[in-house]
Amino acid sequence: NYQIKNIFDFTILDNTIDIDIEKIKSQGANLISHCPFIKDKRKLELLKNYLDFYKNNRIALFTTVNHDYIDYAIRCFEIFNDKNPGKFDFFIVTNDSITDNQTEKLLSNKIELISLNLNDVFKNDFASYPSECFWYYKVPNILLERGYEFSMYVDCDTVCLSELDFSWLSNDFVLAGSPRMRNDLSEEIDVWYFLEQIKSKEELQFIENNFSIKNKNNIIDIQTGVLVFNNQKWYEEDLFEKSLDVFNKCKDNGYTIKGDDTLLTMLQLTTP
Repeated sequence: NYQIKNIFDFTILDNTIDIDIEKIKSQGANLISHCPFIKDKRKLELLKNYLDFYKNNRIALFTTVNHDYIDYAIRCFEIFNDKNPGKFDFFIVTNDSITDNQTEKLLSNKIELISLNLNDVFKNDFASYPSECFWYYKVPNILLERGYEFSMYVDCDTVCLSELDFSWLSNDFVLAGSPRMRNDLSEEIDVWYFLEQIKSKEELQFIENNFSIKNKNNIIDIQTGVLVFNNQKWYEEDLFEKSLDVFNKCKDNGYTIKGDDTLLTMLQLTTP
């Protein structure tokens, strides 16, 4: 693989120009508007192909936080990068402003800030689960627009202890994660068993009566702390919209979903 600087200096451009490589890498989907100095359509197409290759071989690692967790997210990503150099592009998704010191840390660690506000979309009254906890349902669609085939969400208190193997990534899955286990780790838990532990009989009856449910005892529940998305399939199957439909249907009937993990369980149950 060529260094991207060499690609720009000697292959793409007629003359070497001082340009912001990182900015162009992050905006590959909008090359025509951001690269007016490239007049040759063949060279523009070559650049686009290179950036597509670049992004298709990197995973967009992201987390969704408010201002209280920006520093945790930065440290989380530093550790992921130390253990997996060159494997990820990093994104913090928030609606909050950040300090000058945090801005410097983002720049030095090549972490990009994505501004998103879904406060009016995911509304609940539970302080332990702020709206930002639910925003990762939307982000794969955003990252797909930026050219990423796969993305990985992590809670910002996640610690990566070793290099991660992504050789299993393919077009054969929509969402992947670790199975939810019993407390003694003796076996995996299915989605209906999990709901039975946290829902009242009345709410369980509501779920059975108002959602199309199949194989409720045969779907292994997934932990939400670390999730890997096939962005294209997530988008094609409208899973952000479906998650929002589930959230609103429960809320409108007096059964507001408290946490993002419960929403994912419901999504698995209704879209197996």
